[in-house]
Amino acid sequence: MAESETVSGFLAQLQSALSDADLKRARNLVAEEEGRLEDMDRVEAAGARARVAAAKARIAVKSGDGAAAHAILVAAIETNPTDRALRVLMSEVMLATGRATDVRPVLKHIGRVGVQASDGDLNEPLSEESAKDSI
Repeated sequence: MAESETVSGFLAQLQSALSDADLKRARNLVAEEEGRLEDMDRVEAAGARARVAAAKARIAVKSGDGAAAHAILVAAIETNPTDRALRVLMSEVMLATGRATDVRPVLKHIGRVGVQASDGDLNEPLSEESAKDSI
């Protein structure tokens, strides 16, 4: 099966499990996807880890644990600072948990991209424009 079919299959099954409130099935799907990470190359694995983190966050939200979803997403964004889907999900989680006023500052702060600036300064924050695009 092609990688894109596997990914879309995972996402479709996860969505189905979450819409049915079948958290056990959703967790099993995530565990299976994590097991596949070992067989992937580095680039594929990075995308898969982001999908797994997003899935875990969605499961946490469905379980009523917004704090866990937030923590999962912070860690995932720190690992994948340019992943727009994770940032969008973070904003959704924050809005759903009543933290709407914190969305922009949190997204601006987390996931600093390591960029070598001309003066040698590392870890410049994402630009204001990038933060606006993510919300």
